[in-house]
Amino acid sequence: MVHTLSLRKNFSWTFIGNLSYAGSQWLILVVLAKLGNPEMVGCFALAMSITSPIILFCNLAIRETYVTDQHNDYEFKDYLSIRVITSAIAILVTLMVSVYRGYDFMTSISIVLFSGFRALEAISDIFYGLFQKYERMDWIAQSMILKSCLNIAFLSVSIYLSQMLWAGLLGMFLAILMILFAYDLRTALYLSHAKGITLNLRWKYLDFLKICWITLPLGITISLVSFNTNLPRYIIEEHLGKAQLGIFAGVASFMLLGNTVMAALGQSTLPRLCKLHAKAEAKQFLVLSSKVLGIAVGLGFLGWIISLGFGKYLLSIFYTKEYAMYDDVLAWLMFCTIIIYPLSFLGYMLNAARNFRIQPFVLGFCIVLGCMIGPLWIPLYQLYGAAWMILCVSVAQFVIFVMIVLYELFKLHRKF
Repeated sequence: MVHTLSLRKNFSWTFIGNLSYAGSQWLILVVLAKLGNPEMVGCFALAMSITSPIILFCNLAIRETYVTDQHNDYEFKDYLSIRVITSAIAILVTLMVSVYRGYDFMTSISIVLFSGFRALEAISDIFYGLFQKYERMDWIAQSMILKSCLNIAFLSVSIYLSQMLWAGLLGMFLAILMILFAYDLRTALYLSHAKGITLNLRWKYLDFLKICWITLPLGITISLVSFNTNLPRYIIEEHLGKAQLGIFAGVASFMLLGNTVMAALGQSTLPRLCKLHAKAEAKQFLVLSSKVLGIAVGLGFLGWIISLGFGKYLLSIFYTKEYAMYDDVLAWLMFCTIIIYPLSFLGYMLNAARNFRIQPFVLGFCIVLGCMIGPLWIPLYQLYGAAWMILCVSVAQFVIFVMIVLYELFKLHRKF
């Protein structure tokens, strides 16, 4: 018999899993910086920046839509089938973009390999949605821990032996392929037998179109979030080169820890927020959300204070002295997290309310704002300009999201 876990246990497991995964993402940059050079880090950051918006758009936020589908309008196998199709499309689109941009052969190979890695992650992610809906975040965490360990191990050995980025990415691809079949699929089969869920793929095109229509706004939103996040990196690579992009990626990686906490809080509280919203329990919805938002603001302040006192030391220890020269940039980026961390949870609140359609317009406005100030500030102020651009865009998005959330709470109160 499969039983659900308490909110406390789900958060604990989610935090551990996300912490291990975020730690592995950070260690990837450390390994590349120690065994390679800033240009190799920059090439990896470029592959990540190009691939992420594409894979996230093709994912169509299927996991979030499945988890928030409290009435079970569609079966899990419908969501799984769509995810398999869209993951394959994402790889093809990434290849086309790489060819269109005219990157050199080794950079293109790295980009395509990373897109394959992300596509396999996307298939794991829909299984995570199955576990999340039944509030078994421990299974997700265990999978993420296994992936994190194997990713770092395969990457480190491959880079050490070959000194080639593409070899490291190939190692990561093989690692996640092993976990997908050895753990994720086996655990999903166990849950499916207990709950009477079928995992076989099926091709019901009419249902696919209906699901895609529901998920499209959120899919666009998540891809726009990724594009908005990576926009400074595109501009840095265009105006300053891959080496500076590598420096920026390394410095900005210190924001990952707080992002990990917020992801854990958001993912573990999302099912509970969905239920509270469905029952129109406005007061409980607001109380739970306020607690998480308070943690988010405090986490941002803590990171900023630490960066002011120990930024240069941390950069020199975990990277090299070349990175330590940019401790002031780190301080500015960590100051941005005072806005970014609570902003991320406001997105979870809107998703719990299934307010998907307004978010793409907000993100579109933020991207336009970033495209206006980024090409002006980054060439002029270098990496400082990138940090200031992030701060400006984050404040604008935060103000708009707060107004939308207040409107949703007003509607929920009236419904009650």
